[in-house]
Amino acid sequence: MPNLVAGVTVKDWEEKWQTIGVLKDSDFSPFKESAGLYRARLVGKIVYIGRAIEISNGGIRKRLADYTRENDSARKHPSGVKMYKNRASLIIDILETGNDDAAVSAAQNLEPLLVAKYKPEWNDMLK
Repeated sequence: MPNLVAGVTVKDWEEKWQTIGVLKDSDFSPFKESAGLYRARLVGKIVYIGRAIEISNGGIRKRLADYTRENDSARKHPSGVKMYKNRASLIIDILETGNDDAAVSAAQNLEPLLVAKYKPEWNDMLK
């Protein structure tokens, strides 16, 4: 039986990824009230998968913007430092799960499944 998250298979969730472009130059404003996942690709390889679940505090928009601003207060982990240093080369994809508590739960449940599947090297830095 396939893994289900919020009643949807992981495979079906993965079909919802949308590429928004290079981290440094992307407009995240449409995602200010959305929970979900984001993945960073460097030279075609997935190097990081993260989640954004604070829908009342800027959602995906804020989480990704944290990696682009000069102030490093939101970059306490080595993976965040790498995201910032590579912001001009990273291609960002977003998987919106929605804007309610169920969406937050879906993002929280999807993240470890996708990290386990793809084993992005920057996620390993968090261990």
